[in-house]
Amino acid sequence: MGIGDDIMWRGEAYKKFKETGELQRPWNNKKEQYMNIETREVWKNVSWISRKGKPLDTLPNNQRRWYYNGTPYKPKVAPFEFKKEQIDFQKQIKFKEYIVINPYIKIGVYYPMKRWNYWLQLIKDLKHENIVICEVASSKVTTPIEQKRDILIRGLQGPTKEEILRVNPNVQIVSTENFMNTASVMSKAKYIVTTEGATHHVAGNMQVPCITIYGSHSSPFCTGYKTEIAITRLTECNPDGYGCRIWRCGGLVSYKENPNADKCRSCLEAMDSIKPAEIVKAINTWV
Repeated sequence: MGIGDDIMWRGEAYKKFKETGELQRPWNNKKEQYMNIETREVWKNVSWISRKGKPLDTLPNNQRRWYYNGTPYKPKVAPFEFKKEQIDFQKQIKFKEYIVINPYIKIGVYYPMKRWNYWLQLIKDLKHENIVICEVASSKVTTPIEQKRDILIRGLQGPTKEEILRVNPNVQIVSTENFMNTASVMSKAKYIVTTEGATHHVAGNMQVPCITIYGSHSSPFCTGYKTEIAITRLTECNPDGYGCRIWRCGGLVSYKENPNADKCRSCLEAMDSIKPAEIVKAINTWV
């Protein structure tokens, strides 16, 4: 499970807790074993999640995710509470009002189909906004080549600090050692711009307005929130808006293991068809 899936289970656990009053514990029915709460950052120190809780399946859809294969699903919403160090981390933001942009994407099974290539142009076009970007803490790197290499090693893809600040010097880039630090920064944002994934899930849970770039691979009918504007495309592989139906979309192995794994060209073209001007137009609906 990725962080987005962890957040969705977290919401399901909160709903069950509110209904029954019983603490919840993540259970993997496929492997017939409990999952370690301490290894999941968004599960730790949560009042309704406990090793003494009742088992709640993390793979309820025939041993698959809730939204598997275009299954209609509305993620549940649960509150986020921050510890003092996370609240203090947010206080380093120099802007009174700001937006959060997430230009990074995990290099996973479906990485190519969920990648958006116009972040630098969007950041340039939003010079009138105070922009905050949260990057994952990394080793000290100095050159753009080293930065790109370091991002890839950490399983992420996105522009470097140097590239971002070249197009917009007003951006504040903060290095976050954990996802809860990122969430604390997001909690105070006017709105968030991101691709579908962990960032849009935490925005939905905190009910922070979010523009989510789905393209055609993922679907707001399966992982969307009422507080977001979804940027989607209907394509040959996604005729009904419920996500890509192409078998092997993204490959049967991860992109890191085989960069030449089969890709869905419709998904690639869908993401490429989404230009920064469309994102700015969506933003203006909130202004």
